Amino acid sequence: ATATPAVVDTPIRAVDILAAIVSQKLKKQLSEFPLSKSIRNLSNAKLTLQNEIMGDLQGEFSSAPDTGEELPLEELGASLAPGHSGNLGKYSTSLVSRAIGGKMPSGFNISSATAHLSKTWGLGPQRANAVLLIATIMEPAMRLGSEAEGKAWLDAAAQASLFLLVVPAVVPEALLDVL
Repeated sequence: ATATPAVVDTPIRAVDILAAIVSQKLKKQLSEFPLSKSIRNLSNAKLTLQNEIMGDLQGEFSSAPDTGEELPLEELGASLAPGHSGNLGKYSTSLVSRAIGGKMPSGFNISSATAHLSKTWGLGPQRANAVLLIATIMEPAMRLGSEAEGKAWLDAAAQASLFLLVVPAVVPEALLDVL
């Protein structure tokens, strides 16, 4: 297979990492909740879950607002952006490491995954990290048995992430509900 033309390598936005962390904790796909909702709304006001999410955000970003659970995710993401490096942080890196280490076949590591995403999808390191983060939300139930299965999982994550990370910026939220 020939490589896809390179996709512009852009930093991962704070709101994308935030949405992935919330998605992980709520065990929901990104498409299942709008960014106009707050952590409090999405967690059904479960204080323990809210505190877990806010603690994870503190581990990911240099600072999270004290009442961040009350802000719509869009606003919370915007408030986290000024101190955000554009790369995966400590918590999101651990999510990716755990997913790759626990679900990929033996010998298929993060380097293998990013090499596949680069060769097949034309992704630079930052976009590849965004795909790996999305893959953590789409984890298979069991360890994958072959490299082909691992690559198929990454391909599905690449398709989902390219849609989720590009389309919401240009498509109104009401239309996303239909998609």
